[in-house]
Amino acid sequence: MFELATLLDEHPKHGGLCARLSSRIAASGSVTGDLNAIVKEFDIQPKYTLRDEEKAAALQPLDVAREDCTKLLTVTIDPVDARDYDDALSCTDGPGKNECTIAVHIADVACYVPHQSPLDKAALKRGFTSYLPGRTLPMLPAALANDLCSLREGLPRCAHTVFLRISKESGQILSFRRAHTTINVNRRLCYDDVTRVFEGDQTVQPGEIRNLLLRLKEVAETMRRQRQEKEMFLPMEMPEIRVLCSEHPSRIIGLQKTEHNASHALVEEFMLAANQCIALELQKKKISGLFRNHAEPEADSMQDFAAQVSLILNRKITPFRNRKKLVEFLSSLVQHPLQELLQMTFLRQLPRANYGVNCEGHFGLGKENYCHFTSPIRRYPDLLIHQQLLAFDRREKLRSPEQVAVLAQVCSALEENCDQASFAAADRMKLRFLIKQKEDNPMLRLRGSIIRATKGGITVFLPDYSLIGFVNAWQLPKKDWRFNSKEQLWKNHNTGDVLQARMNMDFLIQTTDPIRGELTLTPFFCQSTPAPAKKSDFSRRHGRPRHR
Repeated sequence: MFELATLLDEHPKHGGLCARLSSRIAASGSVTGDLNAIVKEFDIQPKYTLRDEEKAAALQPLDVAREDCTKLLTVTIDPVDARDYDDALSCTDGPGKNECTIAVHIADVACYVPHQSPLDKAALKRGFTSYLPGRTLPMLPAALANDLCSLREGLPRCAHTVFLRISKESGQILSFRRAHTTINVNRRLCYDDVTRVFEGDQTVQPGEIRNLLLRLKEVAETMRRQRQEKEMFLPMEMPEIRVLCSEHPSRIIGLQKTEHNASHALVEEFMLAANQCIALELQKKKISGLFRNHAEPEADSMQDFAAQVSLILNRKITPFRNRKKLVEFLSSLVQHPLQELLQMTFLRQLPRANYGVNCEGHFGLGKENYCHFTSPIRRYPDLLIHQQLLAFDRREKLRSPEQVAVLAQVCSALEENCDQASFAAADRMKLRFLIKQKEDNPMLRLRGSIIRATKGGITVFLPDYSLIGFVNAWQLPKKDWRFNSKEQLWKNHNTGDVLQARMNMDFLIQTTDPIRGELTLTPFFCQSTPAPAKKSDFSRRHGRPRHR
């Protein structure tokens, strides 16, 4: 049973803590209980009330001059289960030879949620839409997020469009302009649909939609090549392990591995371009906004990364002295059996990206100017920029740099909290899923890669679950196993078997603690009668950095 407690005395005279149980959250061991506990633990705002939804549904957009773009062939590309469609794409011939114009249409949320409105205050309190397995807690009421603001197929919608004039030969953005528009999405597509088109499936989206997708793909690939050469962005596409949950009843039904492919890269390329152009406009017109900054990692962090990689790969890796060497190494990891592990190791050495009133550059993307503009339905920093631009266009008063600086700190903190809640919920669900799998198969074998071996035990990465587990030293029979501190490995002196970094092998589940986020394992060849449970030396509660 999950229960909420109020601490009565932080420093009791006789040791221990004194608390009063104030309310019950939900039964432990259930998806509902886990999610309710996460929401309480991270103080995530609840869903909007029915009254809030009714008020939102009755809203009318602010009056602003709009270009009619309803005749443009327009598509949205999103996950199959998406409901809030905040971006759409069109492509037409450009004014010059070998040019095209890409229209990046973004939901014009600020026309429904202007600065200082009641909904603006509610959105700021949330900061971001929280995506937990089986539960979404939106930044805006569903009446806006999923309907009035959402760029739904076949319905006229208010958009804020960035028109990119692009050289088809070089992929360079020759110029751009921004306008408030009205669009009508011709087709709602999911990533799988687009991937099938790119793979040559002639039965998917025949005709003009198919031709549009192929044109977009060609332009996006040219832009990406140009960006690789000029900006040398860090190639960090990693697969995502999603926890699939049913709603009624609320239960875990499985895990799904999603790979980053050409359809994701297409959308990403145009969103990056639009975000960069808006950042340039903010600076040129001296409009205060939230820039997305990502600092360069410290030299010590890069030395630590090189040392860890040397240990994992069992070969000397010299510290990365310049960006080119780092990008070359990260690019070499594509299709490497330990790619995900090495990328995660690198990510932990990077500082977290954050929001700031000053534009300080983005290390991960290799961009000097960058902001978040393309997701105003689910991110308050994007909505703030939309509000500032709308006020500028309507010649109204803008937020001051001092006001925006305060909001930068608020949004950075809210984002980190939202991310940690999402990671904690996903890991807890994955561990629940492992418990169920072990109940069905007590000898369930998990394939894992050893990250490091220490005197205290062995740290293991499970790629099929994107989880980290630990083999405690006491689980290895002392009469057989000895730790070699010089070579950083465990060795069985009877059989010659070793346990060291970079080894791939099967493990059995020893104990799982979803609440603490702990998983202990046993090497498959060491299986025996389970020993009494002991607390793991490793906890997953370290979170993960965000570099975008």
